[in-house]
Amino acid sequence: MPDYILESSETKNQCLKMLEEKNYEKFKFKRDLNDYIFVLDKINKAYDLKQRIGRRKIYEYAIEEKVFLTEQQIRSILLELQDFELVKVLSGRGGSIITEKGRKFLKQNES
Repeated sequence: MPDYILESSETKNQCLKMLEEKNYEKFKFKRDLNDYIFVLDKINKAYDLKQRIGRRKIYEYAIEEKVFLTEQQIRSILLELQDFELVKVLSGRGGSIITEKGRKFLKQNES
């Protein structure tokens, strides 16, 4: 945009906000977006309860809710979400936690 448009701080703030929102469109997921939203939602709910959640528990939720994901697929989703800095996968039995970026992404993509 030309400088004269960006001179207004209000316009500048709106442009920065738009750029930040559009930033999430850069994610190129390998699976259906709903699978990522499902996993993020479960991790977010655990985060709200101040808990960590592992792929096995997410798999159990998937079975209960009739979401067709295997434990290995959930593992792949978690690693991909970590690559995009939406979650942090801890080693061992540490589980996973959602990042602030992940919470924003989830909020923008919830139906």
